[in-house]
Amino acid sequence: MSNNFNIILNRNTKFFKRKKTIILLVRKSPGEIDFILPILYQLRENFNVFTIFIKKQNYIKLKNNKKLFNLWKKTSFGLTYHPDKRYMLLRLTYKVHEKIKKKFIEKYYNFEDLTSDISKKLNIHTNNIIDIKSIFCSFGNSSYWTDLGKQKQDCKILYFPDRTNLDYNKPFKKFTNSAQPKIKFNKNELLLVPNIETYKKYKKKFNFNNFYFTGYPKLNKYWINKIFLKQSKKISKNKITIFFKDYNRIIDIKYQYYKQIESIFTILKKYNLKANFNLHPYARDNFIKYVKKYKKKYWVISQRNMFEDINQSTININMYGANSILDVLALNKYPIELWSVLNNKFHKLSIYRKNNLSVYCKNDKELDDNFKKLLNKKKYSKIDASKKIILKDHKNLKNIKIIVKEICRFINAKTR
Repeated sequence: MSNNFNIILNRNTKFFKRKKTIILLVRKSPGEIDFILPILYQLRENFNVFTIFIKKQNYIKLKNNKKLFNLWKKTSFGLTYHPDKRYMLLRLTYKVHEKIKKKFIEKYYNFEDLTSDISKKLNIHTNNIIDIKSIFCSFGNSSYWTDLGKQKQDCKILYFPDRTNLDYNKPFKKFTNSAQPKIKFNKNELLLVPNIETYKKYKKKFNFNNFYFTGYPKLNKYWINKIFLKQSKKISKNKITIFFKDYNRIIDIKYQYYKQIESIFTILKKYNLKANFNLHPYARDNFIKYVKKYKKKYWVISQRNMFEDINQSTININMYGANSILDVLALNKYPIELWSVLNNKFHKLSIYRKNNLSVYCKNDKELDDNFKKLLNKKKYSKIDASKKIILKDHKNLKNIKIIVKEICRFINAKTR
């Protein structure tokens, strides 16, 4: 019996012997789970879901996002993560002899040992009871696990974007030579794409025939209404929500970052309003240290999920280029986008500003003006028009259950 994997079970989610198993690979960040979870949440009716975190740090990050973490626990019956030492050893094997590399991979990357350790943890003594039917992983993040899946005749591999955003024009870092041959997919691989623009981007690098338009799963009406807003209260008069990330000393200009916060509090004082700050998990400690000099009558830290805050607010303020802008648009609100505090070296035109999808404010005066307009329920016709164009693929999609039905059909289809 193998002991290569430390298996952790989620108590609230059962493993069913009659169901096949889906493996979810998380390589870069919880943003991968954020994109695909609405689909996996429905697939759990037909499959068991097990998660492999390539790095333990990503599991810790997920735990910091309480709402996403709780939904994931209801979806995945268990998890494992590669120990840090093993991950470092794997990186070192890239530079050593091929035979040593192969031996290391065979020891720590094989379905037999993984399913054996899961069975042991579940106290199941029947052989081959865990049948891995599919692997879900973010697009472009290849792994030895996906290589194993390709070798398994009846295993389907589904790729998806690693986050929910509109930054589909960002080029591939390692694909600048147009003469480089395209990477080919086989018939057991499926690409899940949110829109036609993303499809065009991936088509430049990859040669694939199997793809399916999913829209933005987390913005699907079923997911928002049934999961996030089922206990949401009615909108409060003149409620303000501000989405804030932590100061990044590498890419942000410190003086401008904190001056932007001061500008917000100046406006809150002017209108005698209290703002609800929905913070990035890592922003909380530094943010509290800075804003404690302001009276508590002007600020509170949100304990709710993003969609609840957006739904209950008259004004939603976002940092420059933030993906929260897309969430605000999905709930048919007008997102305010603050001016950039990025160092010029890292600055690029926000895709939301570029496509007239936000109420962009280039300084504190414009922020004050638009603040006043939204309090008076002003309509922004340019944003309304742009939103219809950008989100048309998403809005025309069928219920998420129908999307899941098509994915099930692909997973269960016999390999020819």
